[in-house]
Amino acid sequence: MMKFLKNFSENPWVNLISGLVLVYTSGIEVFDSLDEEFKAGVHHGVFLFGIIQLLRSLPEFVEGATRIREGKEKKS
Repeated sequence: MMKFLKNFSENPWVNLISGLVLVYTSGIEVFDSLDEEFKAGVHHGVFLFGIIQLLRSLPEFVEGATRIREGKEKKS
């Protein structure tokens, strides 16, 4: 069970999707609060955490794209 949880939590697709959901849902609150007086809220922290999640998943996708490109170049 622990191995499954570790694999699930380190999956780049899970990190990407969770980051997108966090940024989208908290972004609505952040942008709605721009009209009002600034008060730091939970949505600001969630927005930042979502951005961090997205940034954590990017290297995995860049590495995958690089490997695909290198594989195609070797075939040519």
